[in-house]
Amino acid sequence: MMHPRYRTGLCWGTAPQASLVELARLAAAHGFQAISITPGQFRDARAAGHSGASLLALIDDLGLEVSVIDPLMSALPGMPAPHEIEPRFRHLRAFTEEDCFTTAEALRAPTVNLAHFLGRPVPMAQMVDAVGGIAGRARQRGLSLSLEFIPGTGIPDLPTALAIVAQVGAGNLGVMLDVWHLARSGGLTIELATLPPGVITAFQLNDRREPPPGETYVPLAGRLPPGEGELPLVSILNAVLAANPALNIGLEVFTAEAGPADEFVAHVAQATRALLAELD
Repeated sequence: MMHPRYRTGLCWGTAPQASLVELARLAAAHGFQAISITPGQFRDARAAGHSGASLLALIDDLGLEVSVIDPLMSALPGMPAPHEIEPRFRHLRAFTEEDCFTTAEALRAPTVNLAHFLGRPVPMAQMVDAVGGIAGRARQRGLSLSLEFIPGTGIPDLPTALAIVAQVGAGNLGVMLDVWHLARSGGLTIELATLPPGVITAFQLNDRREPPPGETYVPLAGRLPPGEGELPLVSILNAVLAANPALNIGLEVFTAEAGPADEFVAHVAQATRALLAELD
């Protein structure tokens, strides 16, 4: 176990080349209690001969749960057509709402993450209508949604995500808070202290250093294990966990410099343990 008081999860982005089975075994080996997966990992596992039941049994036997299916992009307005997306990102756009919901049901994942990654800004009313429709259909399936804000998209910052959630007004809809996006969007830790209780329903942890002026931003790269950057992670975690003590802390450390998956996940786990010890 990573820490007796806090639940932690290994997000697929920390070991993006791992299969679902490999990710689960990495998570269990290094003390995580949950994993987040893509619908593509579930599809590939099924194609490799695993049934949904056998995958669920493996996850249970390892003492894990699937916390989030991530991401659902194709259902949101303003998304580019597949041919407009760089080939390395197209797999994230490929999966439908039904793909994500079916994956969540098969693996007993409570939450599907809505992300507007690579999306273009659209009128707020259009985004609210779309998110509201997805939330309604998810509710019928017994699922919850988290809405992730990403700078440069139609949901660029925390205030926008909060406004959409408030306007939709669905009990099964909350915000995904990724500290990387909070920092890049200019968000402040003080904002977190005034959040409505329970509005943050999913959380992704990593660290960041401010890049040199003029450096080109590369999506899904450049993140650091906790404590190796400049973000006030202790203050952020204290604020977020005060409003939702049972929140799963998902480690999402996209980087081009990870090296072998087992070594990198071990390093991320060690860094996470050190950070969580500071919260006591």
